[in-house]
Amino acid sequence: MCCRDCGFLHRGGAGPCVRAGFTLLELLVVIATIAIVAALLLPAMSQAKGASQSAVCKSNLRQLGMALRMYLDDCAGTYPYASSFPVANPKGTSYWFDALALKMPNARWGDGVFRCPVYRGVVYEGRANVSGQGEITAVYSPCGSYAYNAAGGRDPAPGPSGLVSPGLGFSVYAGRPIEQPVHESDAKAPADLYAFGDAPLATGAWGPVAAPRLGGAADYGIFVAQNATIEKVQHSTVFNMLFADTHAESVKTNVLLGRNEVCRSRWNHDNLP
Repeated sequence: MCCRDCGFLHRGGAGPCVRAGFTLLELLVVIATIAIVAALLLPAMSQAKGASQSAVCKSNLRQLGMALRMYLDDCAGTYPYASSFPVANPKGTSYWFDALALKMPNARWGDGVFRCPVYRGVVYEGRANVSGQGEITAVYSPCGSYAYNAAGGRDPAPGPSGLVSPGLGFSVYAGRPIEQPVHESDAKAPADLYAFGDAPLATGAWGPVAAPRLGGAADYGIFVAQNATIEKVQHSTVFNMLFADTHAESVKTNVLLGRNEVCRSRWNHDNLP
């Protein structure tokens, strides 16, 4: 019987009070409540995690921006080359990230500031096979978290001393530029000009491996073409981008790869489509 004073059950009508257990219905209600609360919290937790990862990525880009600033100061305002080959290192080549790494102690492609926290693709530093006569016999493109706006959004144009990339980069062969270097003074709208950012992910032959693998190309050139194919975006619907004035922001995918004149002009240092 239930005690009127304490609301507990008494065994045999007398003796010490004993608390009644939960009924099955009460347990089901509690479980359902927990499930509802979890369902409400999980998206918020996921968004918070995504925002945190994006913040780390932007911090990486800002540090790359600081390295870019130091590079420009030391190189008379000339933007980094996209690639230089052959060179006297085990890779036989050097890329823009090797140039920036000289300004950041202990920096290495694929680690630290060179790795977005959500990047799950292949990391490959790139390689050039060079013959005994100094001739390049094969080049394997690098891939990783970030890409360089070396090629721009249209074909190169003739310049005073060779072709000029509409982007920022140029190539060097045997110590001599193949294209005309781009200078800081050539950038007409630095706050609206892409420099570096998240690499779009696509399946390709990264390095001397027969099987295709998912990776992010280290140069945007192959992705700004008319028929570019992107299999995956690192931050769902946006790319974190560093601009030539060294500020970082998130850019929606449809804006980054948009075909209208405003979108296309952001790839070119003359700020024209």
